[in-house]
Amino acid sequence: MFFRKLLSTDHYPPIDLVINTGLVPRFALFLKYDNCPNLQYESAWTAAVIDSGALPDLIRLVDSPNDGVREQATWALGNIAGDSVQYRNAITDAGCVDRLLFHLNNPNCTLLFQKNAVWLLSNLCRMRDGVAPDFERVKNCLPYMKECLQCDQEDIVIDACWCFAFITDSNKANTKYVLGMGVLPMVIAMLGSSSIKVVNPALRVVGNVLAGDDQQTQMCIENGVLKYLEQLVNSSQYTVVKEALWCLSNITAGSESQIQLVLNDEIMPWLVSIIQDGRTDLQRESCWVICNAICGGNPAQIAQVTQTEGVIPAICKLMNANSEPKLQTIILDSLDRCLTLGEFIMHQSGAEVNLVKEQLYQCGFVDTLEQMTFPNEALYQKADEFVVKHFGYEEEEENLNFPQMN
Repeated sequence: MFFRKLLSTDHYPPIDLVINTGLVPRFALFLKYDNCPNLQYESAWTAAVIDSGALPDLIRLVDSPNDGVREQATWALGNIAGDSVQYRNAITDAGCVDRLLFHLNNPNCTLLFQKNAVWLLSNLCRMRDGVAPDFERVKNCLPYMKECLQCDQEDIVIDACWCFAFITDSNKANTKYVLGMGVLPMVIAMLGSSSIKVVNPALRVVGNVLAGDDQQTQMCIENGVLKYLEQLVNSSQYTVVKEALWCLSNITAGSESQIQLVLNDEIMPWLVSIIQDGRTDLQRESCWVICNAICGGNPAQIAQVTQTEGVIPAICKLMNANSEPKLQTIILDSLDRCLTLGEFIMHQSGAEVNLVKEQLYQCGFVDTLEQMTFPNEALYQKADEFVVKHFGYEEEEENLNFPQMN
């Protein structure tokens, strides 16, 4: 008990000091003392904090007849599973998922065991170091996790939702499996929670689904995701706003009908204000929402976007050396479409000027291109062709620069 309390210090527990006593192997040995559950309980706590060499015995203790030992072993395994791919896989390979489900489905299952087990299962579903878990070994827990989304214990709901966020983050096949379970309506409803801790994993699940094909995007739309996203982009929580913008950019990367639904929400002025005054990464996410709508929209939709006050200068603002090449590329593509449509409207209406071109002149966009150093030759060529096509002359090579390529 002394060592457990010593290591339970919230900040900087003296782990090295305890290791240097040479007692760690003894703690691992105590895990085998089935006739002394109190000693197993204390040792399970200490072993989890210090070392995962006792993994086989901790897994065995998940089946302990003692509630406290079972709870503590599960908590310890949750810590170990979060340490590395190797430990996560070792726990799943030992059949721990089915063991946990056996006890979770027991009517006498304690609340603490349920909390610890759901957290452990969530960690077993989590990608580590870019390596996803073996889906076949963890998927049996998903029906139970779906039930947990309706639990009255918030921390259980949160961990269960993170489980689905982790699963849908690994590959498209897993996402389709989750969608087939009917989880999506429940998760989207969670976006309306008053708890940010609940909203965060739900938003991640929705973002992962929206990153799929147009059919998946449509499923989200039909379950009312847009009304929640419209609220969340106004959140005071930075991470929530960023994730919500990412979700919107995935919708505007969809079909014309899906783009129109975003435009109908009249969210464009708010995106312009974020680009004008928001944090840099929020500016970029907002720009993606706008540019995806322009590049995937029909002429009427492009006109609707460009008629939003300040939208052209806002896009131009993000054409700078600090923006990633992909964003620079889609900005040029977007402005190309806007200028082409502006030229068509000018001729059709008999107007004297292309209003989009006038805005680009006013915000000094061509000058910006002249002064930029491009990260690669392809972007340099794209910018050069853009100027030649829309402004009728070819910039001198020294004005549109790119670094020497090896």
